[in-house]
Amino acid sequence: MRTSLLLAGAIALSTATCLAEETKPASYAHPELLVETAWLDENIIRPELVLLDLRARDVYDQGHIPGSYWLDDNRLVKHDGPVPTPPPPDEFEALMESVGIGEGVRVIAVDDIGGRSAARLWWTLGYYGFDNVSVLNGGYAKWEAEGRAATYEYPFHRAAVFTPRARPERAATAEQVLNWKKTRPWGLILDARSRDEFEGKTVRLKRPGHIPGAISFPWDEAFAMQRDVRVFKPASDLLALLTKAGVTKDSQVVVYCQDNHRASHVLLTMALVGLGGANYVGAWGEWSGRPDLPVEGPKVPEKPAPSKAGEPAKTKAGTKTPAAP
Repeated sequence: MRTSLLLAGAIALSTATCLAEETKPASYAHPELLVETAWLDENIIRPELVLLDLRARDVYDQGHIPGSYWLDDNRLVKHDGPVPTPPPPDEFEALMESVGIGEGVRVIAVDDIGGRSAARLWWTLGYYGFDNVSVLNGGYAKWEAEGRAATYEYPFHRAAVFTPRARPERAATAEQVLNWKKTRPWGLILDARSRDEFEGKTVRLKRPGHIPGAISFPWDEAFAMQRDVRVFKPASDLLALLTKAGVTKDSQVVVYCQDNHRASHVLLTMALVGLGGANYVGAWGEWSGRPDLPVEGPKVPEKPAPSKAGEPAKTKAGTKTPAAP
């Protein structure tokens, strides 16, 4: 029995070491935006760290990283009106103080959906002037795959004072996006949804397609798979992806998705390599539901032009199709 336990421990340690070595930051402009599981394991008792777990509550209750608080991802956006917005300053202040976030702490955001919720927290905290935030690379999935410690215990309440200082330039409205490329010499609109959503093949809301002039940049292209765990690609790969999409250091970028999660992740990807942009917070949810806003929809095959009975029909291109018998 003792031999089996030692062998299992050795295998877990070996796996953890391999994954840690494979996912070291690769020359990011802002490596502090990510933390690796090995680093967190070694530094978890540091008093300035506040870990926030954004997974579903029932999953959190089944085991979480020691010392981490649970935070409801749904509270990072307000749906009171027709357009989703960041939470009001007073609500966000109370929410952050309830999980121990304030001056002098460093937030570590953890989720299990590839960093989308963690990135949403990173963006919202940044919108309210708090920048000392990192995302756990690989999330809880990587932590668990490496056999690191988990607990069922809840952390004690931690007193904190959070002062929201809004940065409205980090968010964009529909009206601003409508004129984004007209009013900015290097304006660029990125769509963080899947290519099928962009092309209108997958329809999740009222109208299929995308914002006219937008460029498809699926959020999950930033990942590499390592032992079935998604981690960020090296900086050179991320820069190559962004360059291919037309993003340069001079670009004035706005990003959107369906509900801000994937857009926040693309903005995190950009920030890692030293680039910035705004988040269209109304997102496709607002745009597709407003008939006054234009949509570039899926390509519809041309139908043959109507023909007289007994004559071959002609398409717009001039090719002929047999007349109906």
